[in-house]
Amino acid sequence: MGYTHIKYNDRVVIQKLLSLNYTQKAFAKVVNKHPSTICRELKKNKSIFFYYANEAQEKSKNRRKDGCKKKLFEKNELWNDVYEGLINKHSPEQIEGRQKLLYKNDKSKMVSKETIYSMIYYLESMGQNIAANLRYANKKRKRRRNQQENRLLQAKKRSIHKRPKVVNEKKRIGDWEGDTIEGQKGTGLIVTFVERKSTFLVAAKLPTKHSEILNLKTRDAFSEIENSQLKTITLDQGTEFSNFINLEENLNCKTYFADKASPWQRGLNENTNGLLRQFFPKKSSFENLTDEKIKKAVDLLNHRPRKSLGFRTPHEAFFGIKPIALQI
Repeated sequence: MGYTHIKYNDRVVIQKLLSLNYTQKAFAKVVNKHPSTICRELKKNKSIFFYYANEAQEKSKNRRKDGCKKKLFEKNELWNDVYEGLINKHSPEQIEGRQKLLYKNDKSKMVSKETIYSMIYYLESMGQNIAANLRYANKKRKRRRNQQENRLLQAKKRSIHKRPKVVNEKKRIGDWEGDTIEGQKGTGLIVTFVERKSTFLVAAKLPTKHSEILNLKTRDAFSEIENSQLKTITLDQGTEFSNFINLEENLNCKTYFADKASPWQRGLNENTNGLLRQFFPKKSSFENLTDEKIKKAVDLLNHRPRKSLGFRTPHEAFFGIKPIALQI
């Protein structure tokens, strides 16, 4: 058995078995990982006194983020060029196209627009509001598509009425509803996804409604979710979900769209957003809202007993574990 990454549900099992005094070798078999993988996990992510799944998850996520950040900025000349373009309000597509024009035979001096959006995402996490320079950051004006583009886009959208019947039955894990909630004008949004059967929630901060940034943040939000736990997502008609084809490719799932002005078709998501508003009230500023604050609120909701689940928590229902007392 070779090295494989530890997922969040593995960490929950590790925490529980440690509390029951299982040996590392024994619970390596339970989570189907090599003992050396378990050893590395405990060495890197254990606290001073004990191993907590939530804390280990956060440490692992931050370590990956730091690694990606280092990779993004290792070529100083290239990123200085990109950064200057963004400051001058050039779009990622314009920067990519300009580099292809100037450096036709030197790929080391080129960067894709998707990677530029990744750069914006990481700069945002570092406290630099570079996204404010994007053309659509704070404008009411919307990009105009021609009629042919609109027809093609609408034709590719799957209607909620074509969604498999099993999704309506809520008998399986893996069917999600997605939406966004907005803060004070110009201060950002939170994208939310709630699983229909378990009511388990994942969420992330968005600096703008731009679909590329939403896709990147969504991919990160679902990074610890097994593919078997992500089958469909039902979305509203917001422009932030307009690049749904790329979203499907990133997450390896199918998307469906509710009818316009029909929030009841994603009732669970609407209700869950209302619960999240307890922590982030309407018209409050999201400017200084961090991923850590969002994660804390999401963890509280996911570990809150629900009457609809027989007073199990969404966390327990989603991961299929028996009720246990976990430190949040």
